[in-house]
Amino acid sequence: MLPDRLRPRSVTGLAGLFGLVCALASVAIGMALYVLADLSFNRVQDARLAREKARLLAPIDGRAPGAGDVAARIAERVRRREISSIGHRLTDTRGTLLAGTAELRAPPGRDGAVLFRQPGEAWEAARAAQFALADGGRLTIVAESESIEDLGKSVWPLFGTALALSAIFGALASLLLGRLISARLAAIGTTANAIIAGDYSRRVPVDSLGGTFAEQARTFNRMLDRIEALMDNLRQVSSDIAHDLRTPLTRLQATLREAAEAGLAEEERTALITAADRECDGILSLFAALLRIGEVQAGRRRAQVATIRLAPLVEDVVESYAPAFVDSARTLRLEACEPCFIRGDADLFNQLLVNLIENAQLHTPEGSATQVSLRRDGASAVLMVRDDGNGIPASERQEVLGRFVRLERSRSTPGHGLGLALVAAIAGFHEATVELDDAGPGLIVRVRFPASEQGATF
Repeated sequence: MLPDRLRPRSVTGLAGLFGLVCALASVAIGMALYVLADLSFNRVQDARLAREKARLLAPIDGRAPGAGDVAARIAERVRRREISSIGHRLTDTRGTLLAGTAELRAPPGRDGAVLFRQPGEAWEAARAAQFALADGGRLTIVAESESIEDLGKSVWPLFGTALALSAIFGALASLLLGRLISARLAAIGTTANAIIAGDYSRRVPVDSLGGTFAEQARTFNRMLDRIEALMDNLRQVSSDIAHDLRTPLTRLQATLREAAEAGLAEEERTALITAADRECDGILSLFAALLRIGEVQAGRRRAQVATIRLAPLVEDVVESYAPAFVDSARTLRLEACEPCFIRGDADLFNQLLVNLIENAQLHTPEGSATQVSLRRDGASAVLMVRDDGNGIPASERQEVLGRFVRLERSRSTPGHGLGLALVAAIAGFHEATVELDDAGPGLIVRVRFPASEQGATF
């Protein structure tokens, strides 16, 4: 991680850093290749020395050769011209030269590197190995390294040229990269400024060739689509709230003014205050429903998500509401309840089912029947509420899932048109789908939840 003062703060700085990294990588790779090549050449030279030792020090009739034997072998190899770029120096116990013409400036070091020369020639780099003979003599074998040194002298200029070229191409690539990133950021900035100015329909251009930038642009545009939808929804909700509150607030104002008039009997004043209280309760219930929908859509209840068993929840809700249906001259029964599990919030699931049942009770005539069922359908758990009331026209079934939508235009029935909107919000929270269909007569509401195979927590 770079320190804060070294981090690039612009596209140009980022491009420059990229070029520097490329140059340093080229230097590191070049040095590594040179070191590996040098080690490889040294291994070749050491193998040549080992082969020459094996020829000169091979046993004679089971005994180790002496200095005389080795000197004869060296002379024979020189006569036959079997050696090339190999030098020898054979001395006896007193250091007298017995064979070979190689002259060493100093004994070989630990790595075998020496400087040697033949008579009348300049000193050259070489690798050497020394061996003690059985009779006290000492054999030194020298392998020239001139070709390796020449290669090193030619590699360095080539490496310098390659480094310069890589630096140039790296700088060009960095410049192109900087311009590409700048163009992409400029497109995003232009779109953002247009949206700030109020044009919520503007989107980031997407490259038709695809790639990472195109995918990022599509992701950004999906975010903008979501923001635009939320803004439209906010404007619609604000308008709907103003529209739906006008009537109850007008009634509340009229009731309070009437209650404030002088000369009213105490019973009349009490009745007016009670009516005003009911109007306040209706207004509060409206805001409570809106807050509930907002809470669900914002995903603030994710912490309560667990694996839940639906059958007991469905049975409890149906059992609780059955008497209310009987009192209103309607019937409610549980048609089927198969074992099903989902990942979700038990309280929200209860709210969803309650809203569907109350919606059926509110919008069906006396004598109507409502059936509730829970079935497993492949990878889905399907909750169904069916009634034999008037139903909903096909053209309006999707519309009724929105906020403040009421098919009864006179708004003489209780409610604010938020029941099915809350059902849709809870279904979205559980990644479920809501389907409205014709029951012939009546309405069928199916909510398909992704089923879970795990054990239940609730």
